[in-house]
Amino acid sequence: VAPLHLTLVDPTQPSNLLKASIIFTILDADNSNELRIDEFVNGTMKLKGTASKLDVMAMMFDNTRQSQKFDNLVEFVARGFAELREDVVASRHPEHAMASISVHSNGVGQALKSFAEPEPP
Repeated sequence: VAPLHLTLVDPTQPSNLLKASIIFTILDADNSNELRIDEFVNGTMKLKGTASKLDVMAMMFDNTRQSQKFDNLVEFVARGFAELREDVVASRHPEHAMASISVHSNGVGQALKSFAEPEPP
């Protein structure tokens, strides 16, 4: 078994702190903000040697999947904010709310609008 060589770095250098933080995050498999001995051993063993094609493909797959999840989240949040904005505008201007209903629900909205408007004398 090849020995594990650890290089001591100057912790006062911001770039070294960032690198240490990244390595800690990678090694902390259960996201507990604590590094158990088994997490340390398993994580450092994965750092040994060069990445295989399979390792690279697995990383690419995970990255693509996370990117898709993030894109879906962004779309969901954007739709939610758009609906919230419409609701806020409608609550400030009730006359626009009925017009909005008419546009969004086609014939049903028009029927609601005509029902809500008073008949002319």
